[in-house]
Amino acid sequence: MIKHGILHMGPVEILLIIFVVLKLCSLITWSWWLVLLPLWFAIVVGVLMGLMSDPNKENLETEAELFRKLIKHLEGQKHV
Repeated sequence: MIKHGILHMGPVEILLIIFVVLKLCSLITWSWWLVLLPLWFAIVVGVLMGLMSDPNKENLETEAELFRKLIKHLEGQKHV
């Protein structure tokens, strides 16, 4: 994500870069599925957050609020 000309990287992007570099340098022998796991995690969380959001809502919620809703929703399913 680029904001005001500065590149901001989260933990997912950092882990992904580290894992890919380690794999390309043959320092780890993991399968590519494991190397790209941070990317898959981010995609799954993004899709789940998108499914939980209401596109007709006038005031869009922040990602943090959607993530909190996702966690509450998942915790509610554990107790059922």
